[in-house]
Amino acid sequence: AFACVFAFNSLQAQETQPPQKDEDLFEISLEQLMNIPINSASKKDETLFDAPLSSYTITRTEIERAGSTSIMEALRLAPGVIVREQTNGVYDIHIRGFDNILRTSEVYTKSNLTTLVMIDNRPVFNHNLGGTFWEALPIDLNDVERIEIVRGPSAPLFGPNAVTGVINIITKKVPVNKTMVTATVQQGSPSTTIANLSVGKNAGKFNAIVSGNFQNRKRFDETYFVPSLNTYYTLDQLTALYPDIDTNYPEPEQAMQRFGFNTFVGYAPNENIDFSISAGTQQAETQKIFLSNIFKGSIPFTSNETEATYVNLAGKIKNFNFRSSFSVGHDNLSVEATPNQYDYTVFDLNAEYNIHLGKIGTLVPGVSFQNSVYGDEDYKSEGLTFLNGTEQSIQTTSGFIRTDLKPTEAFRIIAAVRLDKFSVPDEAYFAYEFATTYKLNESNLIRAAVTRSNSGSFIGNN
Repeated sequence: AFACVFAFNSLQAQETQPPQKDEDLFEISLEQLMNIPINSASKKDETLFDAPLSSYTITRTEIERAGSTSIMEALRLAPGVIVREQTNGVYDIHIRGFDNILRTSEVYTKSNLTTLVMIDNRPVFNHNLGGTFWEALPIDLNDVERIEIVRGPSAPLFGPNAVTGVINIITKKVPVNKTMVTATVQQGSPSTTIANLSVGKNAGKFNAIVSGNFQNRKRFDETYFVPSLNTYYTLDQLTALYPDIDTNYPEPEQAMQRFGFNTFVGYAPNENIDFSISAGTQQAETQKIFLSNIFKGSIPFTSNETEATYVNLAGKIKNFNFRSSFSVGHDNLSVEATPNQYDYTVFDLNAEYNIHLGKIGTLVPGVSFQNSVYGDEDYKSEGLTFLNGTEQSIQTTSGFIRTDLKPTEAFRIIAAVRLDKFSVPDEAYFAYEFATTYKLNESNLIRAAVTRSNSGSFIGNN
């Protein structure tokens, strides 16, 4: 009865939505497929075919047809991306050809530390050890309109950490003068529950969306692998070997439990002015392969907790674009083991101005600033800590300039230079990108690029 009522309500809600503009991706031609739009490759709207960098767009239609249950799972649809599932719903994601995996590496360094992940151009990066905690994303698949992927070094265009590429998650927007209501509930094995709800309204100049998401997933198995002993053990067996280890795994059957709440508000009175503000919060608990230390008998699996709140403001006033965000959060990387937890705040600001060079192209100078503050003063009494009970910070000040030139109808040049000055280490790093395309005809294009990119500076490493 519940299913029938829910289906009826869902159908009623769907009537207020505009018809899907996406075509059947299994029916369209290769030429049409290459005309799917992308913005991340050159920071302007264009087709995949014309993009100056190796790129790909995962559309909403592809995601729905594939039956993906998470953003991470949807990334399997992109060529050149490796998606590894550690346990139910917990993933590590690499761009092919740039894996940072060695048998002798620390466990956490085997995760991807060099791909920049963004939500609507807002970086979501861990500045303690680097990388992205995918389970800590505040949004879920229900919020996604498309995912744009740029393969290869792109720091001159996007900033530090875009060493191996960029994954930019673009969220939904309500069509003009429409109302949107979307609700989904999924239940599957092993003991997985997923729920999403989005409500949105567009009133011409104003648009807003409020969304919530929840996931609860159990592990695939009940054992843990101990590399030093080269075998699998249940938690009861491990307790006999390592007393009190069960405190590190308060819910051993749990793979992931997370929830998020987001709101998106936009105001666009005309084509020259556009403001948007988004805010949200998330909380997640997972078991994943991340740290391995003596407190756990060198077991790669750890219980992790993370929570964060963010606000992001972006705007365009004619040729001037800016974006600023602030986030505050808490990470516990290894429950009931030390060193494990810290608090943090991250502030960043980016501003740029578009200078039009007639029909030839554009020149875009800009500046950015980021301040990352991490501290574990509140946890010093618990024993060994990451920062010895202190507060540490890294400031990054950057200047950049990029240009997009089209000397002829067939020939295009993308060039960018960027200088990142870190407070720790007290050095400046120079990055550059030069990409060019030559269109032989409507079906054939030659693309070439040379790039130098750098990662950011991380609290834990410093």
